[in-house]
Amino acid sequence: MPFLSKVIVVSCILLFIFLSPVVAQNDSASKVLYKVNDILIFGNKTTKNSIILRELTFATGSIIDSLSLKKELQRSKDNVYNTSLFNTVDIVYFLANDNEINITIILKERWYLWPVPIFEIHERNFNVWWQTKNFHRAVYGGYLIYNNFRGRNETLQLAIRQGYFQRYELKYDIPYINKKQKVGIGFSVGYNTNHEIIYSLQNNENIYFKNDSLVALKEYFGEARITKRDGLYNTQTVYLDYKTDEVNDTIVKLNKDYFLNAKTVQKYAAISYLFERDMRDIKIYPLKGYYFSFMLQHVGFVQKDLNISYLRAAYRRFWKLSDEFYLEGGINGRYSIQKQQPFFMQSALGYGTDYVRGYELYVSNGQNFGLLKTEVKWQVFQPRVFHIPFIPSEKFNSIPMALYLTAFGDVGYAQDQLYAAGNPLTNSLLPGAGIGVDYVTYYNVVWRFEYSINKRGERGFYLHFSAPL
Repeated sequence: MPFLSKVIVVSCILLFIFLSPVVAQNDSASKVLYKVNDILIFGNKTTKNSIILRELTFATGSIIDSLSLKKELQRSKDNVYNTSLFNTVDIVYFLANDNEINITIILKERWYLWPVPIFEIHERNFNVWWQTKNFHRAVYGGYLIYNNFRGRNETLQLAIRQGYFQRYELKYDIPYINKKQKVGIGFSVGYNTNHEIIYSLQNNENIYFKNDSLVALKEYFGEARITKRDGLYNTQTVYLDYKTDEVNDTIVKLNKDYFLNAKTVQKYAAISYLFERDMRDIKIYPLKGYYFSFMLQHVGFVQKDLNISYLRAAYRRFWKLSDEFYLEGGINGRYSIQKQQPFFMQSALGYGTDYVRGYELYVSNGQNFGLLKTEVKWQVFQPRVFHIPFIPSEKFNSIPMALYLTAFGDVGYAQDQLYAAGNPLTNSLLPGAGIGVDYVTYYNVVWRFEYSINKRGERGFYLHFSAPL
C-alpha cells in the first residue's frame, strides 16, 4: 500500500475512534455524602483567594458524594493549574466528622514580573530558520510583562522590538470586572514597521521583498475585547479590531493584488465572535478531555473592495488508554464565504499551529483549509516534580517534568481559488507521518523533537515548542 493510502487509512480509523461516544459506567457501590465545611488556601502570597475559588468545582457548603470526591478534587486541581499562576498545586481533604470534610489547597506561585530582553528569530517556525541560520531576521528589544497584576490574574504587557522589524505594543487584560467573576475586558494598541515582507508564493515557499533603505510595511492596530465566562468551561469573546496597513508602491508593482486593486493602503475593521468549551485536563499539554471552539468573523466595513466573512471551528479530543498510553486527535478548519480576497490575508497551512507535520518548510495558502491530526503517545515516566535544594526561591526550585514517545499521522488540504499557480502542494491532499519525543517542563515549556515523512518522500528532523494539538 503506498504511503499516502496508509496515512489516510490510519487517520480515518483514528478519526472514527476520535468521534465515537464514550459510554459511562455506573458504579453500584454504596456512597457517602459529604458537606464541604471549610476551604483553606496556603501559598498564595500574591493571588487573591477569589481567583482560586473561582476555579473550584465545589464551594463551602457543597455536597459531594464519596465516589465523586477524588474526581472533583483532581478536576479542581487541574483548573487552578490552568490559570498559569502556579508552579505546583495540591488539593487534599480531611474528615471534620462523619459527614463533613475540610479541603486544603497548597500552592507554589510563579514569578509574575518579567522585565527581560528580547532576542527572537522571526520565521514561521524554528525549522524554516534552521535551513539558512540567517540572523538577519533577528529581533531584539525588551518587554515588561506583569502576570497576575494586582493578584487578580490581570496581564499588563509593554513590548519594544527592533531589528528585523520594529514593533511597539501595549496590552492589558482584566479577566473579571464584576463580582460574579463572569465578565472581563482587554485592549491592545500598537505600531509596526518592516523593511521586508512576503509579497508572493512560489513552489509553496514565501517570496520576500527586502530593501533596507525603504519601509516595506507600516501598520497601526488596535483591539478591544470583552469576555464572558459561564461556569468553569465555557467562554465567549467578542473582538473589535481596527487596522491601517500601508506598503511601499514597489510591492504593488510586484503583486497588484497584495491589497486588491493596486492599492498601497488598506484600512479595515473586524468584528469576531468566539465560543470555546475547554474540558482539557492540562491546557499546555493535555492528556484527557476535549476542546471545542467556533468563530465567526467579518472583516471590512471601511473600504468597499474588502468584505470577507470567515467561519472557523476546531475540535480536539484526548483519551487515556491505559496507565502509560494516550491517544489524541484534532480537526481544524476555516471557510471563507467570499472568494475575492487580497493576497496578504491568504494564510492557511504552514502558519502557527496550522501545519501538517512533515511539511514544516512549506506553505499552502488559500481561502479555505481543513486539517486532521492524530497521535498515540507512550508516557516514559509519569509527570513528577523535582526539587533543586540549592535554588532558594520556591518560584524556581520546583521543576515539573514529563517525557513521552509519540507516533503520529496528519492530513491537510488548503483550497486556493486565486493564487494557486506555481504551488503544487496547494489544492492537494497533504499526508504526513512520523515519530517523536515530547519533553514537558515548567513555565509552560514544551519541546517536541520529531522525525517525519511527507508524500514527496522527504524525511527530516523537526523541532517545535508547543503541544501538537
